[in-house]
Amino acid sequence: MNDLLKVIHNRASIRKFTGEHIPESDMEQIMSAAQSVPSINNYQPVTYVEITDQSVKDQAADLVNMPYVASSDRFFVILADYHKLLVGFEGKEREIAQTNLSAYNIAEGAALSAGVSAYAAIIAAESLGYGGVTMAGPVRAFQIYENYLDLPEMTKVVFTLALGVPDGHPGVKPKLPLSTFWQKDSYDTSVIDQGIADYNKTMRSYYESRNINENWTEHNKKALTKVKDTTALTEYAKRKGFNLK
Repeated sequence: MNDLLKVIHNRASIRKFTGEHIPESDMEQIMSAAQSVPSINNYQPVTYVEITDQSVKDQAADLVNMPYVASSDRFFVILADYHKLLVGFEGKEREIAQTNLSAYNIAEGAALSAGVSAYAAIIAAESLGYGGVTMAGPVRAFQIYENYLDLPEMTKVVFTLALGVPDGHPGVKPKLPLSTFWQKDSYDTSVIDQGIADYNKTMRSYYESRNINENWTEHNKKALTKVKDTTALTEYAKRKGFNLK
């Protein structure tokens, strides 16, 4: 296994940081790698905005109950950004283009592009000895970001990214069997079912080592059967021009 594959296979979400600083020269390498990934139609609809004001990080961390937002050395809001794509568009052509960008597959493409980019940022950071975690939860603090970052129409927060020097390594979390991820010619539900049954045994042992009495399916049931009001997030997307037609 080459060095790149080792970094990928050993990746883990890092939520505890030493407080040491990532120098600007290393940060430029990480951001350059994150920018180098493919994107929908080469629209490059992704922008990273780093929040350096500790008070803003503290507010966001408190609101979403994620202290590592505040303790990370570098914290980024990642935007689905069609504002820069529309620079130079005026009048009717801008109106038509903005309507087309509201199509579900195009709007989704910006979020997917952001996800690919965020993964590249994490791998680049880990290759340099740093660690981090991508998060959707802090998006719930969107109003804080809107107030602080002055985000224009056709930009929307889709992820956040925290980076820093790891304070220990939590270990690599087991993944589903490869057979549930890589299939050929058809979707074989029997393979999926067996793979999940096997994985539940693995994850029960994994969780028990962390004093949690559940398997993967039970863990997901707890998360997915809670009634959540996402109205604010839906309305936020609409206000920003992502009407998803």
